[in-house]
Amino acid sequence: MCRGRGGAEAISDPVERRSSAVRDHVAPLDVDEDILEEADRVKRSDPAVMPVRAETVRKKFGNVVAVQNVSFGLEYGECFALLGVSGAGKTTTFKCLTGELYPSHGRLTINGHDVTTSSGFNKARKMIGYCP
Repeated sequence: MCRGRGGAEAISDPVERRSSAVRDHVAPLDVDEDILEEADRVKRSDPAVMPVRAETVRKKFGNVVAVQNVSFGLEYGECFALLGVSGAGKTTTFKCLTGELYPSHGRLTINGHDVTTSSGFNKARKMIGYCP
C-alpha cells in the first residue's frame, strides 16, 4: 500500500485492492459485480435464516493467502459448486465450512450454528453431508 497526495491511500496490490473493494463496496475493474452483490446479500442476511452462510472468509497459511474474502449464502434446496483453477481455494473453503480447518477471518454458519466453535460445529455436522 502506498500513500498518495493529501494522505489518500492508493492500493497497489491487486489482492488488497479486491479485498478493500468488497469491504468498501467499490468495484474495481477486476471484481465482478455479481461477487459484490452476493457479498452484500450475505452481509444483510440473518445467519439463523440462511441455511449455509459464509461471510468474508479468509484463510492464510503463514504468509500465503489461500482464501480471500469469500462470501456466499445458500437457500434450502440449492445445489452449488465452487469453480476455479488449481490453487484457487475451493478445497480450503470447504474444509473451513466442514470444520476441518478454522478460517483466519470471517463467519461460517450452517442453520445458524457457527461452525468455528465446538458446540456450533457439533450441532451443524448432524445436518450436513460432505463428499470431497
